[in-house]
Amino acid sequence: MKLRKARALKQLKRSVECREVLTEVQRLDGNNKELKQLTDSLDEEDNRRQVDQGKEKAGELLKSGQVQEALIIYQDLLKKVSLTGFDDILLYCSLLLNKSVGHLRMEEYDDIISLCIRGVKIIKNFRNRVLSFEKITKDSKEKLMNFEVRFLTRRGNAYLKQG
Repeated sequence: MKLRKARALKQLKRSVECREVLTEVQRLDGNNKELKQLTDSLDEEDNRRQVDQGKEKAGELLKSGQVQEALIIYQDLLKKVSLTGFDDILLYCSLLLNKSVGHLRMEEYDDIISLCIRGVKIIKNFRNRVLSFEKITKDSKEKLMNFEVRFLTRRGNAYLKQG
C-alpha cells in the first residue's frame, strides 16, 4: 500500500514526500526489490537535477569571468554523470564542451585537446554499443554528429593556437 503511495508521489514530482514514505517502507521491509528500484530512480532524478543546476551555475561563472571556479564545478559534474543512456551521453558531451570553453579562456590548449578526444571517443563508443546506428532516430543522430563536429573543430582550433 505504501509503495503505491510512493509511486504516486514520484509521478507527481513530490520527491521529498516520496522519500519519507520510502523510508517508512524500508523500516518495514528493507529487502523489497520495488523499494530499491524506486529509491534508485529518485536518486537518479535528484542527481540529474543537481547536475543541471550546477551546469547553469558554472555557465554563469564562465560568463562573469570566474573561469577557475567554473572549471572546478564542471569537473565535479562530469564525475556525477553516468554514461548509461543517450541523454546522459548528450549531457556529458555538453559538459565537456563547456569545460573546454573555460580552458580556451585560460589558453590551456592541451586540456582542450584531451577533452575533445575524450568526447569523440565517447560518441564512437556509443555508436559501437548500439547494434545498428540506423536504429537511432534521425534527430538523435544529428545531435551526436553535431557534438562530434564541435569536438573535432574545437580540437583543431586548439592545435592551431598551440602552434
